[in-house]
Amino acid sequence: MAVTSFGIYTYSPYIVTMYLDCGEYYLWKTGKDTRAVAAGLASPPMKIGMALGGSIGLYLLGATGYVAGFTPTAEWITEFMDVTFLIPACVYLAAALILGFGYRIKDADAAKYAQENHERAMKAAQK
Repeated sequence: MAVTSFGIYTYSPYIVTMYLDCGEYYLWKTGKDTRAVAAGLASPPMKIGMALGGSIGLYLLGATGYVAGFTPTAEWITEFMDVTFLIPACVYLAAALILGFGYRIKDADAAKYAQENHERAMKAAQK
């Protein structure tokens, strides 16, 4: 559990920044400013994930045969460990692979987009 928490909280601060980088990129590419929308959309996926994670976790706990007050067997403990650790680990691994290979905005690119967007805004304000 500690390893999972470490993994989650290692990248969590960067999620909103990634949304904002996408907003900067879209402004740079199209001239349409959607940065506020990008920032606003940072929260709903986290809330949906928390709701689904809690619901799915309870469903899977029930699927292992858990009932209040029973004495766990070695087989049940193995199933419980699979549900508690292996399934979330697979989901996190899939998310890491998608972000690792699918997210193409590098720090230098994000800085370039932000700088050019700022320069365009300054030129537009001077007119």
